[in-house]
Amino acid sequence: MNRRQLLKRLAQGHLHNVPFSDLISLVEGFGFKLQRMMGSHHIFGHPGIAELINLQDVGMESFRFNFTLDILYFFS
Repeated sequence: MNRRQLLKRLAQGHLHNVPFSDLISLVEGFGFKLQRMMGSHHIFGHPGIAELINLQDVGMESFRFNFTLDILYFFS
């Protein structure tokens, strides 16, 4: 799926059935780099941001997901 289409879809609240590979592609498309993996947690960092993005391939809470979207919107 196109990154912009995916970001728009997520911003509209369609947070279910999003392939994890699409989320990783979206985050990397905004310049974030995978810094480390701890179990199912994928930790991404960006040179211009102090905050890290923590993605899980199972059971990601909606508040953490919304925080991730806020960071991505800031850079779009």
